[in-house]
Amino acid sequence: MGGKRALSGGIALPGGGPGVKVLLVDDQPLARERLRRLLQRLRPEACVIEADSGEAALALLAKEDPALVLLDVRMPGMDGIEVAAAMDRLPAPPAVIFCTAYDEYALEALRHQAVALSLIHISEPTRLRRI
Repeated sequence: MGGKRALSGGIALPGGGPGVKVLLVDDQPLARERLRRLLQRLRPEACVIEADSGEAALALLAKEDPALVLLDVRMPGMDGIEVAAAMDRLPAPPAVIFCTAYDEYALEALRHQAVALSLIHISEPTRLRRI
């Protein structure tokens, strides 16, 4: 596939060979830990990096160049929508999956080239696996 790796749902990730980088962004440490465990079960070869704020996520994006970002919508300071808007301006933005329990953000989130919006509680791995 020429430098791209398809996720189980058919989403091709740029540079998605072995050890594809995934950035988890959530202000809640327990939510990041649950996402990390789920991702390790689904993609054990993934290189997972974490940010606890939108500002930290943007700094890591420039430094680490992840292929996929799992992004919380509601965070203090710069929220996930603002992070996605900033990523829209990148020459080659990563794929984004918004992870939230708040459906009122769905339309706004999808305006920022999100490949998926997961309206789930993190304890529901079957739904996230389908993405």
